Amino acid sequence: MLTQDKLDEICADLQGTCMELEKVLGWHGFDYADLSKSDFDEIDRQVFLCEVCGWWVEVGDYAEDGREYTCSQCGDEEE
Repeated sequence: MLTQDKLDEICADLQGTCMELEKVLGWHGFDYADLSKSDFDEIDRQVFLCEVCGWWVEVGDYAEDGREYTCSQCGDEEE
């Protein structure tokens, strides 16, 4: 079972990378089947995968125009 500390570590490992979630989970000894819906929800509360560049970004670093799954850097580049 994933603890909050472990979820925080997974999110920290994802942030600023373009790694697949499955690979980072594997580093921690988990796979998709080990995660509950609330575990996935917690990851979504901390980081998101930018649809433009494919990098994991801290939640809150959205493009200024409010696009939910575009990071601010990609939003700035499109202007």
